[in-house]
Amino acid sequence: MNPLISRIIQSRQSDVYENLALEECLFHSVKPVEVMLFLWQNHDAIVIGRNQDAYRECLVDSFLENHGSIAGRLSGGGAVYHDLGNLNYTFILPHNRFNIQNQLKIITTACNDFGIFPVTNERFDLLAEEKKFSGNAFYHKKDVSLHHGTMLINSDISKIDYFLQTQNSFEKKRAVPSTRSPVLNLSGLNQQLTIPLMREALTRSFLKIFEGDPQNDDPDSYDSRHFKNRYVSKDWTYGKLENRHERYADEN
Repeated sequence: MNPLISRIIQSRQSDVYENLALEECLFHSVKPVEVMLFLWQNHDAIVIGRNQDAYRECLVDSFLENHGSIAGRLSGGGAVYHDLGNLNYTFILPHNRFNIQNQLKIITTACNDFGIFPVTNERFDLLAEEKKFSGNAFYHKKDVSLHHGTMLINSDISKIDYFLQTQNSFEKKRAVPSTRSPVLNLSGLNQQLTIPLMREALTRSFLKIFEGDPQNDDPDSYDSRHFKNRYVSKDWTYGKLENRHERYADEN
């Protein structure tokens, strides 16, 4: 049996469309003997779940006028706000290695290094001091699974509260609404915690849980240009939910 390879990819981009494209490229690149940890950050962006209506989830026009970007992702789940105070993580692995509890343990173990001891709720959100700091979503196709989430380290919570508001007049009946929760920044629990330190802690925890041969990959070695076309498409982000599902099925 071939030894497991634990690949670590850290994006140099802060563009939401570039990072979602790279994430999908990695999803299609992972091999049966590999697990991947992808760490990434975006400038101001709102990312909606696959079954959501952007106009139901956020103040679209106001956010765009304030130089934000809005994108739709492959996975389900709720809408999330990204800025450079937020760290995104993605686990990509063969389906037979997918284990939600193991993957969440990577996050909680990293937090433990900073004296933070999270709990998980029924939606697989991670909470500290009874407030959410990380939401998770999942996507499965064929023999590969993807688990990604957010970590609020030093994000602008006032913008989260303001921009993630519903515009009911645009509501689509089939759209799945987000579940709103009080949130907090982990830096509020440990003032020494920074995003570079959390990156290091997540990497250590990932390698400890999977015990694979570590490989640090250059993100530029993956050609994600083809995948970016999806995420910059207004039809993908704002179009009918049926079209979003059909378009992806046709391409894959």
